[in-house]
Amino acid sequence: MAIPNRDTLRLKILEYLSDSNAHTYKETLEALSQQFLLSEQERKQMIPSGLKPTFDTRVLWAISELRHAGFLENIEQQRGVFKITKSGLDVFGKKLSKIDTKFLIQSPYYKKWLDEIDAAKKILQQKEEGITPPTKGIIVLLDVLGMKGIWKREKPKDVSKRWNNFIKKFERQVNETLKDTTLKPEFHAFSDTIMITVKTLEIKTDLIRLTRSLYLPFITSIIIGMPLRGCIAVGEFHRDSTLIIGQAIDEAAEYYQVPQWVGISASPTTNKLIEEIYDSDQNALKGIFFKCDIPLKKSIEQNAWALRWPDDSDKTISDISRNKYKNTHHLVNERLKNAEGLDASLKWRNTWKFYELVIQEGSTKDQRKLSVVLRGSTIIDSATGNILKNQIDRNQEVRVGATLENIIDREQPYVFIMQIQDKNGVTVYNSLIMGSLAKKQSQTQSLSWQPEESGEYDVQIVVWERIDRPIPLSMPLRFNIIVV
Repeated sequence: MAIPNRDTLRLKILEYLSDSNAHTYKETLEALSQQFLLSEQERKQMIPSGLKPTFDTRVLWAISELRHAGFLENIEQQRGVFKITKSGLDVFGKKLSKIDTKFLIQSPYYKKWLDEIDAAKKILQQKEEGITPPTKGIIVLLDVLGMKGIWKREKPKDVSKRWNNFIKKFERQVNETLKDTTLKPEFHAFSDTIMITVKTLEIKTDLIRLTRSLYLPFITSIIIGMPLRGCIAVGEFHRDSTLIIGQAIDEAAEYYQVPQWVGISASPTTNKLIEEIYDSDQNALKGIFFKCDIPLKKSIEQNAWALRWPDDSDKTISDISRNKYKNTHHLVNERLKNAEGLDASLKWRNTWKFYELVIQEGSTKDQRKLSVVLRGSTIIDSATGNILKNQIDRNQEVRVGATLENIIDREQPYVFIMQIQDKNGVTVYNSLIMGSLAKKQSQTQSLSWQPEESGEYDVQIVVWERIDRPIPLSMPLRFNIIVV
């Protein structure tokens, strides 16, 4: 009898293993040989290379193909021992006449295996032809804003020193965050641009890790006056000691200077990948990415992902700056006041809008656990009763407050506390008033204040349950008052 081809062997292997018991390769080989009534001469027939018998080789390949299609599985810690899987039993139950490659390729596992083989062949061919195979990984391209015309404001040697110190700190902060991972980022700095490249086959996992590591250096960049704008790209790229080319770097280079803000966003390809991560596990992106409309120079990119830096930024900014900047609002407002030109001013305004959007979204989620919502600030002239905007006169007596809404189905006693600080973070006013809200009731509450000095003041209002029980009932409300 002629030696059977692999299409026939695959079907007979499933038939032999359909007892669901574990079998060895040698057992299977002998059973099939007897079933096909092969002669000793047929068993000894060799493949063209003369290294192995044809029948043995075909059986080995058929078993391997069935295993990669998910129809067989190896027995752990038993080399050369395998059994049929549930999927294999289902296929055997179909009573097919043969199992060819057209049928196998319907299995996503088999298709993935073929793709891996093709990729390996391609790499070997490229190496034989002297071509460096492409690297799969992540590229971060960052533009340091504010460098244009800096030579007019600072001495070149001072700029160089500050730049080098920043780059060293940037690398140190990223590596410190990644120290317990296998990621080994490479850093490149030139002119006013920073590039990070990472080789990885675990793109989804390492994208999250690398993005998380950018949080601290990003906040630091704003504090020291070298704010970052850029993007994260994923894909293939070719790199040697002097050149980097490919899909990932092209996309990063095209996109990193387009957003009109201070922030780090995802390139179009990376956006698609993040959507896949989000669809499979929303918690994987928690505290790392935020989805929003990103302002571009000539348009808006809708529903795109960006580094979610605002969540803990108040404390981080206060700690790193050693209280030079008391919170994010203080820092961004300083940058906005010192912005040179409409373009720079617009970037900072968009940055602040992003901050408010993230905090508002977080507040909405946290509010579900709280009982009181603070809705909007109020400033009223005590003498006339007129509603004012955020600018008042020195020595003008005003009532400052907010509207409270009880969102639970019971009465809620509360303590309404207001604190006012000057631009240096010094508290100039602190007072409270107690009250109670019926279920679902809204109520406006305010306290009297008469500023003695001109300047910009930060107002923060919180609502507690009791003085002796300082449990927050609402998210803090913060706004500015300018005294002229």
